[in-house]
Order: sequence, then C-alpha cells, then structure tokens
Amino acid sequence: MVWTILERYQQFLAPRVEDPPVARVVQVVVLRWTDSYAIFTTEGDAINTETTRAGYQDHGSITRAVLFKRKQTAVERRTGKEWRRAYAEQMDIPAIWNGIRNDREIESIVRCALTQNLCGACPDCILYGFAAQEEAKGSIPSRVWIDSAFTIGPADDAVRLFTLNAVDEITHQTGTALAEQEHLQPGIVFPAVETLMNVSAEELVYVLANILRTRRYGAQTSRTGVVQNRILGVFFGDTEKFTNLDLCRRLYDRLSDDGRDWNQLLPEDVQTIWPEVMHEVLKSYDGVLKPMEEWPEFRKQLSALMSDEAQVVALLRRLEQQAAEYARRKTG
Repeated sequence: MVWTILERYQQFLAPRVEDPPVARVVQVVVLRWTDSYAIFTTEGDAINTETTRAGYQDHGSITRAVLFKRKQTAVERRTGKEWRRAYAEQMDIPAIWNGIRNDREIESIVRCALTQNLCGACPDCILYGFAAQEEAKGSIPSRVWIDSAFTIGPADDAVRLFTLNAVDEITHQTGTALAEQEHLQPGIVFPAVETLMNVSAEELVYVLANILRTRRYGAQTSRTGVVQNRILGVFFGDTEKFTNLDLCRRLYDRLSDDGRDWNQLLPEDVQTIWPEVMHEVLKSYDGVLKPMEEWPEFRKQLSALMSDEAQVVALLRRLEQQAAEYARRKTG
C-alpha cells in the first residue's frame, strides 16, 4: 500500500495540518509534454516566451516557450475539486463538518469551486491556498509552490500560427477570418517542479493524483491543450533543491548537439539522462533532500488507488476530516 511506503518518510510529512510551518519539504519533478496543439498565453494571441541563458556550458541565449505558474496549479486544482465533488455524497461531507461550521458555511464547503466560490476551509483551500474576497474570512497561503516552466530547447520552430474562421450554418460558407492564434505544436517538453511544504501523507497523495489525472492545460482546453504528465521522481527533505530553469539548463547541456531537433525531443531522451542530472542537483545545493527510492513501486500502487472507488472515497474522507479538525483547532 502507498501508506506503508510513506511511513518510511514520515519525518518529512506532517502528522496533521498545522501552524506554524515546519521545514518538511517534498519536491515532485514532473515532465510535461504537449500531446496536441496547445495555447499557453496570458494576454493577446502570442505564445508566452522568454529569452534565457541556454545552459551552464553553453553561455549563449535562446528563446524558450513558457508555461506560467498558475496555468499549471489552477487546472490541477480544478481536477482535485471535481474529484471531491464527484464523491461528495459518498463521503457525507456535511456529517464531517457538523458542529464545526453552521449550515450555510457547510453548504459553501460542499460547493467550493474556483474562483469566486472558494470556501477557505476545505482540503483544497487549506492546501493550495485561499485569498479572501471578504476581509472577515482571512486568507491561507499555498503550501504547493510552483514556478513557470520552460522548454528545454528553443521554441523558435515550435510555434504555429493558425487562422480561425467561422462557418455559416445555412450557407456553409466561411466569411473573413475571425482571428489568428499562435499554437505550440505537439511534442514540446517542459520540466516542472512542484514543491510541497509541510504536507500530510494524504495531501501528498492528493497532489500526486491531481498531477497524474490532469490532461489539459492552457487556453481553449475543450479543443486543444492535451498534455502528458510523467513524474520523474519524488524527494523528501528540509529544503528545496530542484527548480525549473536550473533543470532546463542542465538538461540542455546534456541533450544539445549540432544536429538536435528540439521539436523531436522525446520524454524518453530526458529520462535516459535524468539519473545523472538528479544526482548533480542533489550534490550542488546545501540541505537534506532524499529521493524516494521506491518510486516505481509507489507509482504502481498510486495507480491502483486512483482506480479503486473505495480507496478514493477513503482518501478524500481522510482529507476532509483533517481539514475539519484543523478548522476546529483554529476556532477552538
């Protein structure tokens, strides 16, 4: 069971949701790659890009595509909230919160959703954070830290400009073009690190499940944005060592050669050199951070848990009970 393996790392996991924070750090290194066209923009129609130093051995500059920070956690957070709502009746959420919150507040907790209806009390809000829209509700800082992700290689040839047209339903004719929109082509790789601070074992499993179950990122997700997420490793300690751009530069140095077509880079190419990069990062920075040696076994068990309705309900109920107990202590 996943819980048996996590017992070996209990010193780096919180026994319960608690304040003030303690230096218990879990880092999750993820490889994201586009499995369809994707639109990673913030304003306008242009794909987000940034010019950065290519690597540590290569001091030249390249323009990398960027997947902004909130474009990652927001969609994973929605995945988790949808999961919770799907099993809300089986969990009997009102019974868990009875005596801790009044009926109106319990209804808000049951119906919690991004972004205007955040309850500020449910497991998602106390893990991913909550910015109060009403001063009386306070706020909770996120314990899931993330930064913008960058492509390993240059994105110069990875962007496609598509013209959007509307077809008249009666005449079946297209009029003038409605707009032009840049898309990132399939097969583009983004290393990404998610750092979890002072989380319980159940919260860790919940975050990992959200990463693995989320399939679409960016704009126009009903038509584009399919992304595969592959977790390269999970690390436990008292400090963070892995960061996104640092990983990109180290990977670039090892993968770059005169004939490299960065648009044809495969996840397997990265996995081949990953152990070497991982050990280099772990040795390069101070502090304690240990890899989960049992990750392949843990990954299989995690997949089994996510595929078992009874285990899913049990996990979500334990998360809800932790959130309720945290609320009771805060108000008690």
